[in-house]
Amino acid sequence: MCIAMITDYKKINKSVLFAGLLPVLVYGSWQLWLSQNWSDKWILGIQNNIGVPFLGIISFVRKLHFLPKTLQFGSVIELILVITFIVFTTISIRKTSIPKFLKISWLLYCMLVVSLTSTVWVEDIAFMRAISELFTVGTILLIYTNSNIFRYILPFGMIVWFYMCIDIIKFR
Repeated sequence: MCIAMITDYKKINKSVLFAGLLPVLVYGSWQLWLSQNWSDKWILGIQNNIGVPFLGIISFVRKLHFLPKTLQFGSVIELILVITFIVFTTISIRKTSIPKFLKISWLLYCMLVVSLTSTVWVEDIAFMRAISELFTVGTILLIYTNSNIFRYILPFGMIVWFYMCIDIIKFR
C-alpha cells in the first residue's frame, strides 16, 4: 500500500505516508538484523514463496486429485471463494470513487497472490493463511464502496472460513 500511496503523494498527509512506510522500514531492519546476526539470506525466502504468476495455482490444481476427498472438496470450495472474491471486489472498486492508491494497493496484492509459488499453494490451510490479508483489504474496500456484492460475498466467505475451521479442528 505504501508504494501505491506514493502515486497520490500530493493528496496525502505526511503522517499517513509515514504510517505506510513504517512497516516497510521495520521489516527491512528486521531482515538486515537477521542477515547480519544469523547469516540468513532473506532473498532465498522470497524466492521460495514468490515466483512466476499463476504457476503455483496451476500446480495446486493439478495436484488436487491426489488429495483425500475431504481435502479435495474443501480446497475446491476455498479456491472458488478466492477467485470469486477477487473478481467481484475488482469489479466493485472499478466503478467507485475509491482513492487511486487503494485501487493500486488492491491490484498489487492480487498480483502478489497469483505470484505465490507451490510452496504456498500446497494445501488449503497454507494458501488461505497466506492470503488472509487479501480478504481483509478486499472486505474493507467492499465496505467502502457500499456495494450490494458485499451482502452476498461476505456470508459465502464466512461459511467457507467456518467450514475450514471445523475441518481443521475435527479432521486434521
